[in-house]
Amino acid sequence: MITRGRSFSGRERNCVFLNTGGERFADVSAATGLDLIDDGRAVALVDWDHDGDLDIWIANRTGPRVRLLRNDQQSGNHFLALRLQGTTCNRDAIGARVELFLTGEGNRKVVRTLTAGDGFVSQSSKWLHFGIARGRTIERVAVHWPGQKTAEEFRDVLIDGRWHIVQGTGTAVAAQQQPRDVKLTPSQPAVPASTDKARIVLTAPLALDKLEYEDFSGQRQPLRQDGDGPMLITLWASWCRPCRKELKEFSDAYEKLSARHLRIVALCTEAIEGSGAAGLSAARSYVEDSRFPFSMGIATGELLRSLTLLHHAAIRRERPLPLPSSFLVDRQGRVMAIYKGSVSVEQLMRELDHLKSPPDDMLAEAFPFAGRSAMSRFSVDALGSAQAYRDGGYLDDARAELAKMFSGPAPQSAPAKRRRIQAYHLLGQIEREQKRYDRMVGAYQKALQLLPSDPSLHIALAVALSKNGQPEKAEEHFRAALASTPESPQLMMMVGRNYVQLGKFDRGIELYRSALERLPKSDAIRIDLAFALDSKGDVSAAIEQYQRVLKQNANSLDAANNLAWLYATQSDANHRNAAEALKLARQACKTTEHQRPGYLDTLAAAHAANGDFSAAVKVARDAILLAGGSGQQQLTEILQARLQLYLAKKPYREPAAREP
Repeated sequence: MITRGRSFSGRERNCVFLNTGGERFADVSAATGLDLIDDGRAVALVDWDHDGDLDIWIANRTGPRVRLLRNDQQSGNHFLALRLQGTTCNRDAIGARVELFLTGEGNRKVVRTLTAGDGFVSQSSKWLHFGIARGRTIERVAVHWPGQKTAEEFRDVLIDGRWHIVQGTGTAVAAQQQPRDVKLTPSQPAVPASTDKARIVLTAPLALDKLEYEDFSGQRQPLRQDGDGPMLITLWASWCRPCRKELKEFSDAYEKLSARHLRIVALCTEAIEGSGAAGLSAARSYVEDSRFPFSMGIATGELLRSLTLLHHAAIRRERPLPLPSSFLVDRQGRVMAIYKGSVSVEQLMRELDHLKSPPDDMLAEAFPFAGRSAMSRFSVDALGSAQAYRDGGYLDDARAELAKMFSGPAPQSAPAKRRRIQAYHLLGQIEREQKRYDRMVGAYQKALQLLPSDPSLHIALAVALSKNGQPEKAEEHFRAALASTPESPQLMMMVGRNYVQLGKFDRGIELYRSALERLPKSDAIRIDLAFALDSKGDVSAAIEQYQRVLKQNANSLDAANNLAWLYATQSDANHRNAAEALKLARQACKTTEHQRPGYLDTLAAAHAANGDFSAAVKVARDAILLAGGSGQQQLTEILQARLQLYLAKKPYREPAAREP
């Protein structure tokens, strides 16, 4: 919703509910005036003006970012405010519970707890505030300090006052009430005037892909070449009046802009926006008539997609690019600014000055308000930056950061070697994600040179070699990993998993059995063994292993789910047990509160195996919603295919034989 420009709250009004002292609350949203159409996030309570009642600060996600709602109601009631200070517990007394005993009609007790944070990224005042009705007086205050078994009582507390209470003193001290010096002037947030222009300077410049456009003679041209200076890519169409006006301004300022070595490439979008031959003909006519002195061409679909994705990477709200739109690129081929709507020549001249400025000056241009960057206060090394780039999907930037670590001399100290190994390991993961297995092999080979005895590096290199079509060399490193610690069941399990993933079931099963000889009560190893046996096609043996796990640990959810799946879905009727499948699947889903789509998949299959297709359909749909909501696209597609079977009143059956 947010990426498409919508609100979290959907313009819902704030709600306020009054505790009526019974079983129900009263909706007093409108009566209090708090039913604002804000994207509210946090509420903090404080007696801001020291008049004995609580005022409200509200923080919003969108403007106005902060509201102060002052309570000026004259109720005639009383109050008590306490500030606690711990001595043997934490100084702020966080966690303390205070009981206020009142006299009067139907003597009552009011309780407050001092918390650290009581809302979304917010905290109310540390003054504990009690409202006291007319006709009541204070009998005593009891404080339950954190870590202290018995409450400490204070009897010298008077009504309508602010008191300071220190742990262990038994005496409350009247606090000096300082006048509030801050004068807040009420304001009416002004809605900015609507505009069709936007200037977006990127806080983190984005690398421009190597792209091509088509010139008006039909030839492909590189958008940018090595050694180019700054460049402005602008998108236009012949029917767009602001586009034509902007291009004329660029033409008139040709000498001024060329003197600053700015190259402009104006790309017509009409080839892919449905204008057809007529649109392209109009664009060609305009090009001939205008005699535009900079480069001109036709935007390809690939180029527009790349620019759109680049825009979406910089701006979370995925809105279509308007015309005209422009991208300012620096000498290093990085997009530094995006302009939606026309950009003036004067703005471009200022921007060219900014490109020569120090990084902090350019960063300041990205913000609409003054301030200083805090980045200098944080130490971020190349490895941390590379990991952040990788997490964000910027794999080329991640490689560039890692290259900084590989360019220096070979590390000598153990910590330096470990950091270099981590860098190679991260590089190996990046190459695997892009299926560049030869480079993945190279990364792990270099890591292993630094620490030849590390079994985990041997395993990583073995997997890379297997992916790269070198099974014999992979086998060498699997054996080397096991030889380094031959009695380690954990290592046997790790290598066994890799063999199973590579389809070498017999070798994996052998290692699992060896590991179980050393750790016979390990549920994890036995579950892996059962999975390997099932993958090989030995269903009877797999069922036996799952049963053994459940016999020694009835709470093993994975074993219960996997066994239920086998009982419900096997083609061989000798292996099916629909009633037991349903029992096991129900228990697994109940324990996980029906929040695991994989377990729900099993439950749906079990219902279908028992002939209850309506229940199977309902559970399968719940599983699809959960899987889709958590981004598990592949599982979602599998679940949807099974749902079609249940709708047709057919159970799901695993294939009779499986290929490794």
